[in-house]
Amino acid sequence: MDFRRIQYILIVTFLILDLFLLNIFVGKNSVYFLNDYNRSTAPSVQKEMNLEELTETSVSDETGELPFVAGQLDLEAWQEEAEKLTDQEVTVDSKGRLFSKLDRPIPVASLQKGTAEDAWSVSDFKEVNDFKDSSQLLNGKDYQFAYYNPRKSTITYYQEAYDGHGIIDGTGDLIFHLNDKQEVDAYEQSYAGETQVQGEDRPLISEKQAIENLYLNDEIPNKATVVKVKIGYRTSLALDQLHMYKPIWTIYIRHSDDEIETEYVDGINGTIIQPQTTNTGT
Repeated sequence: MDFRRIQYILIVTFLILDLFLLNIFVGKNSVYFLNDYNRSTAPSVQKEMNLEELTETSVSDETGELPFVAGQLDLEAWQEEAEKLTDQEVTVDSKGRLFSKLDRPIPVASLQKGTAEDAWSVSDFKEVNDFKDSSQLLNGKDYQFAYYNPRKSTITYYQEAYDGHGIIDGTGDLIFHLNDKQEVDAYEQSYAGETQVQGEDRPLISEKQAIENLYLNDEIPNKATVVKVKIGYRTSLALDQLHMYKPIWTIYIRHSDDEIETEYVDGINGTIIQPQTTNTGT
């Protein structure tokens, strides 16, 4: 038996094993030190945002789930129903957006009390709500109050897409226009058709994550304040009158000059979305 040859084989084998174990040890420790370095040197987003005086006291870091939804408008049927509306002059454009001029304006008494803009609620617009839910407006009960904009003299409602969440991109909105006497004398309306859930619920990023994405991409300037965050639905795919909608975070930002800017963040992947010109309500 060649003991010298066996000894040589064993030495080489143990040497290879030692090198293998050493490589594992170095790899693990390099990962540890790298992670430790990242933890000690990575900037704290929360801390930086606080230094910039960005208010987040009412922002939640809880995540949720929402599905995609789809809606399809029967344009011909919509136009036929619009022609039956009474006590108003109605036109419908090629995309199905309805414009109406009322024969008799609707007074809105509550607008005289001078409540702050962000304090208005659906209960402040009883006269408008009664008209919305009447037979003088198409599918009015599918819309829910969104906001009142005194600068533009408009009261906006969104069509409900799913579970109380509205369509925010202008394809499912109802906008009442006020005259100088604080009366509704006209409105415009878009309708997405009856909405239906598509597939299973998708996990959402949190309100806090949406704001952090904006901040890290320099979309929130110094001395600006986040005043409201809401989840809604926005078109992700459109084909003629068929729309597929996905969840979107809407972040309202007040600048130092009190102007309100609206930013949009994809509710699923966190992508910052550029505003669409179809949203006439903001």
